[in-house]
Amino acid sequence: MYRKKALAVALAALLSSSVSGANQADVANYYEDANRLFYSDDLPGAMIQLKNALQLNPKHLPSLILSGDILLKEGDAAAAEYALRQAQEFGADPSLLVINLAESYLQQGKYRALVEDINADDISPTERVPLLGYQAEALTVLGKFTDAHLKIEYALSLENNALLPSLAEVALLLKEGKRTDAQEKAKQLLMQYPDDPRAWNSLASTLHASGRLSEALKAYSKALELDRAHVDARVAKIGILVDLDRKGDARAELDVLKEVAEHEPRGAYFRGLLLEDENETESKESYQLAAQIIDAVPEQRLKLDARLLMLGALSHYALAQLEEARSYLELYLRRNTTDVGARKLLGDVLLKQDVPEEAIRVLQAARAYASRDPAYLSLLAAAYSATGRDTQAASILEEAVGLSRNLNLQTQLAQSRIKAGKSVAEDIERLQSLYEKNPSHQSGVVLLVHYLNEGLIDQAQAIGKTLVANSPDNATYQNLYGVSLLAAGQLGAARQQFEHVLSITPAFLPAKINIAKIDTLEGQLLQARESLLALNQAEPENVKVVLELARVEEADGNIAEARKWAERATSMQSGHLEASLYLADILVALQAYEEAESAIRAAVHANGNSLEAKSALAQIQFIQQKNKAGLTTLKTMVKDAGFDIDALYKIARLQLRAGSIKDAQYSLAKILQVDSQNYQALVLITELQSKQGLFNDAQTSLDQLRAAYPQNPVSAKLQGDLFLAQGRLPEAETAYREGLALQPVDSLAVSLVRTLQQQGRIDDALSEAAKWRDAMPESLILKATESELLLHKHNYRGAVVLLAELLKAQPDNVSLLNNMAYALSHLNVGEALKFAKHAYGLAPENPLVTDTYGWLLVKNGDREEGLRYLREAVSRAANRPEILYHLSSVLAELGRDAEAKRYIVKALASDLPFSERHKAERLKEQLFE
Repeated sequence: MYRKKALAVALAALLSSSVSGANQADVANYYEDANRLFYSDDLPGAMIQLKNALQLNPKHLPSLILSGDILLKEGDAAAAEYALRQAQEFGADPSLLVINLAESYLQQGKYRALVEDINADDISPTERVPLLGYQAEALTVLGKFTDAHLKIEYALSLENNALLPSLAEVALLLKEGKRTDAQEKAKQLLMQYPDDPRAWNSLASTLHASGRLSEALKAYSKALELDRAHVDARVAKIGILVDLDRKGDARAELDVLKEVAEHEPRGAYFRGLLLEDENETESKESYQLAAQIIDAVPEQRLKLDARLLMLGALSHYALAQLEEARSYLELYLRRNTTDVGARKLLGDVLLKQDVPEEAIRVLQAARAYASRDPAYLSLLAAAYSATGRDTQAASILEEAVGLSRNLNLQTQLAQSRIKAGKSVAEDIERLQSLYEKNPSHQSGVVLLVHYLNEGLIDQAQAIGKTLVANSPDNATYQNLYGVSLLAAGQLGAARQQFEHVLSITPAFLPAKINIAKIDTLEGQLLQARESLLALNQAEPENVKVVLELARVEEADGNIAEARKWAERATSMQSGHLEASLYLADILVALQAYEEAESAIRAAVHANGNSLEAKSALAQIQFIQQKNKAGLTTLKTMVKDAGFDIDALYKIARLQLRAGSIKDAQYSLAKILQVDSQNYQALVLITELQSKQGLFNDAQTSLDQLRAAYPQNPVSAKLQGDLFLAQGRLPEAETAYREGLALQPVDSLAVSLVRTLQQQGRIDDALSEAAKWRDAMPESLILKATESELLLHKHNYRGAVVLLAELLKAQPDNVSLLNNMAYALSHLNVGEALKFAKHAYGLAPENPLVTDTYGWLLVKNGDREEGLRYLREAVSRAANRPEILYHLSSVLAELGRDAEAKRYIVKALASDLPFSERHKAERLKEQLFE
């Protein structure tokens, strides 16, 4: 339950280290030694060899997975979690991690995370059973008894009398006060698992709860005979011995407990209790030790464990105030502090009254939470410009240039809010019309910023030219035009423009920063660094200068220095969005996810209406497996976006990536409220409804799409896909043919071929593939599809011809290389190895590629080398029967029958088809003779 800090830190150091040119053969040898020691029950020896392997290759999946298993067995749940999370991050098969990860959470008291954050979608129902047991146990601790019963019921429906769910049921019944039922269940369980210490401990706990201490003591002793390191049984036994005043026996048990679980606070407490009448000093030290251990336990863990709270009574967590009330606000804004629209409206009024200082006061007060609103920024810039402070105005406008979200620009220009449901496109159209009639500086600046955000560089440059022509001495407009040139990648022209700005206003800081940006882009890092350091010395509080220094260091490969500058930028202006986003990116690259989340939270707090900040927060939450929190963040984004179509579509895509179809549908429905014929939303919602099996709803959406876009072949493609999802293959075939009649699209042709293949019409599928390949000779996907069909027909020579053509166009396409290796393996193993090696060099994390390379090495006579790659493949795809068969085969050849049996049994238990099943069955017969 508690962290062995030294070991956890040591493991973290190992996994974060990197040794260039690591000898992978040595890594494999260390792992194989560890594996043999593990099977011989020498866990410390195995761990030593695993550390050696990880010292050479911190990303070696088999070693990380086995380390997690051993650390868990040794009681170091935190270090086990770290190893397992590393394996997960590097691509290990979830089925090899989920159960051990769940157990590590349970041992650490991470109950809510165990229930909410562990994704079981990628493991089979049978493998899910123990996870359900662990989750039921966590739900019991959380007091969610109904949910716990449901988990147990589901688990036992998958596997009757499964151990972990049954253990959880005993604990749940005890928690509900149903001692008789609990005891009966424990007895039934013991009949099923008479040699399992957990079953004996379960029975002992029911006897203990009923006050039958002598019987409970015997049951706990039996559990400890079977597992000397069973901490809960040992602690419970000590408790009974203390209650029975058998102090000598209790001390003997405490000595064993200290040996197997040094940092168990209940042991320290009992020792203090036993010493209380004998040695006050030692007793006090024991109590202090118990308190220190509990103080290190997370608050959430303490809240959920009454025993620790009763035991320690020392840990208290105070809530901190996160923010102070804002000052210098008008009466309305004091009561509605985040109403940016109101601030923009008031600021515009003050500008028209020719009191720009007052406008600056009102708008600047909203800077912390409105700094990503282009309309707000252009108003604030106009206010500064009206007071003659062009440098500040230009700096603010440059903040607006990189914005990714379109807000209601017409609010600023029309001095009123836009009615709900009006699209940004309409606002821009009105603004463009206004600009053409009277190209004022304000409308022109807003349009230029908008076009840069949308990537419409030509339009932005056209407006920039007009601005500088009408105001040749205005450094702000000249600089903004240079920004448009920079956005177009015209570095030389942009440099000349910024130099022209400095000829007008030599001290104009934004132009100096922009020239340094160009130096960085052109690789002149020394020059960029020197320029920026000089600027930083002159203006040490300028965030943009500090941020550019960070980017220079990043470009030079100095990530640690980049982080320091980025952290300095955020400390100078808390919540500065650009700086916070950049710092978060750096921290994510360094895998410092908690710190990255903290940086983004500060930005979200300071920029409440920023979709960009919240999007970054959600993605970091998903990286950390905080899926529920990430989805909640996305929901707040939907509310903030209002009816901004572009923003809602982007949010819907993020929600889909997070697996929340329901939330994505809501976002898309909001789009269709505004624009019932929105192409992107109709396409996506049709696909979603089809995937959910809501075929009638999908057909309704599709009919709407086809009515709006009758000549669009995508509609026919979706219709075919919808029929296919319903198993209506002939109708799907017809729909695809209709689409091809509208326009020959290779994706439609591939869908037609696949549909014919599903109907078992392989020859027809080959014929259609060849026909459409001739019609669209440039289509690589059609050639690839035909080559796969040829492989299916065992026409390896024909497949090789097509794959050779494809590889000329895509020499580093991993799938093509792997297929070529497979085809050639039936013709020439030596030649096949070249392609397999090339594929592995490009995609060492792809288990199918790794399996192909490893198996070809074995077939070429290099079994030891091949074994290394097959181990890696199984680590990433533990349920692929062909990979399991290959590993079992080479282990059998090496005389390691115990392991070989384990993998061949698992391979043949799979329902997945694989071409070598008959060979696998023969191997099993040989192994079990």
